[in-house]
Amino acid sequence: MQAFNQLLDEKPISKITVKDIVGRCNINRNTFYYHFSDIPELVEQIMKDMAQQFLQNHFQPGQPMECIRPAIQYALRNKNKVLHIYRYVSRETFLAYINRLVLAVVQDYFSGLTADSSVSAENIADLTHFYKCAIVGLVLDWLDGGMQEDMMALAQRLCILLGGTSRRALKR
Repeated sequence: MQAFNQLLDEKPISKITVKDIVGRCNINRNTFYYHFSDIPELVEQIMKDMAQQFLQNHFQPGQPMECIRPAIQYALRNKNKVLHIYRYVSRETFLAYINRLVLAVVQDYFSGLTADSSVSAENIADLTHFYKCAIVGLVLDWLDGGMQEDMMALAQRLCILLGGTSRRALKR
């Protein structure tokens, strides 16, 4: 995975071969195929590992910008890598993955908000679905636009504009 990440800094994902990866880390092709069936599976594993690290290191219920900020900063520091992966992985695979990731984050967020309340599971599920769809839509628009929009500023404005709306909705 490290060799692949290094190669991704040097060239587009479509130009990276298994031969390049195994050559970089001095292993044979069979070793690569023991762990991964192909490069898309390697990419998916890298994305899963990265998402897990962000959740473990930055997620704080009730403070969405504390998780959003480092994710946006990482994406901007690694813009070429992020766009290479986004454009390489099938839209269906990427969408399924980002939906799962964002759903997990939003569910954890609402679990923290509702731990001491008697809000119905149905209402929590509805709000979770709404916020998951909104976040995924914003991310996809940002990626489709080549990450040109100032996502940090947009996220901060949205957090201010929507601040407390989740809690108010849950009280209703």
